[in-house]
This record gives sequence, structure tokens and C-alpha cells, in this order.
Amino acid sequence: MKIYSKLILKVGTVFLVYSVVCHAVETAFKNFPQNVKEKFIQKIIDEPKLQGHLHPETPGRNPLVLSRQLIGENLKLTKFSNRVTISKASKIDSPHIKFIKIKCKEKYECYFEYIYPIEGLKGFATLKAVDNDKIIIVKSKVIEN
Repeated sequence: MKIYSKLILKVGTVFLVYSVVCHAVETAFKNFPQNVKEKFIQKIIDEPKLQGHLHPETPGRNPLVLSRQLIGENLKLTKFSNRVTISKASKIDSPHIKFIKIKCKEKYECYFEYIYPIEGLKGFATLKAVDNDKIIIVKSKVIEN
């Protein structure tokens, strides 16, 4: 009985620590300075692998719309020579990109997952800040369902 109790306690402790770490990791992006968040998200929406799916010539897709979930709403971004609209998902009635996961392993190195439902797209990107102001794409993939 003691072994079982210790195992449960140990598993419980590991689970608790894991939960705390995951929460801190997933919320870290929101705590980045505004200009750093803007550079990360701008780099993603400018990713060449995404461009062919945005169709700015189609009514309702220009300006580009992003859901504020996980990224906040006061970012100053541009796409197709227009300011990007960022709104609460429940208030968006047009095609939009929604970020569904952001994990930051180190300061200014993050993994993003996003969807663009109108095109059946899911995107994955790992980005890193280098040389103070430059953001690079370490890895990126866009898949269609």
C-alpha cells in the first residue's frame, strides 16, 4: 500500500509540475513586448507557403482577418497594403486565421499552429529572434485537409 501511495504522489507531483510548466510556456507569448509579437505574427502571415491560400482578390479576404485568441488584439500588422483586422473570434463573420497553439521554448523562440478554415488549412511554424530585431523561420509547413 505504501508503494502505491508513493507512486500516486510521485505521479501527482509530476503531473502538477508539468501542468504549471505548460501553462507558463503557452502564455509566455502574450507577455512578449508588443513590437516582438508584431514581428513574429507578421513573419507568419508573410510566409511564402501561406500566400497562395489567402486569395486577396476574393471578396471578404482583404483586409486579412486574424482571431485575437492567443495573440491579443492591438498588434499593428499589414497585409496586401492594408492593416490587418484582429478581432474576437465570435465577432468575426469573414474568413480568418486563428492561432490555436503557441509554445515558446526559450525567450523569443516560439512554435505556432494556426488554421485558416475557409481554405481547410493548418499551418505550423517555428520562429526565432536573432540579431536583436530579426525574426527567422526555423521551420514551416502548411497542409490542406
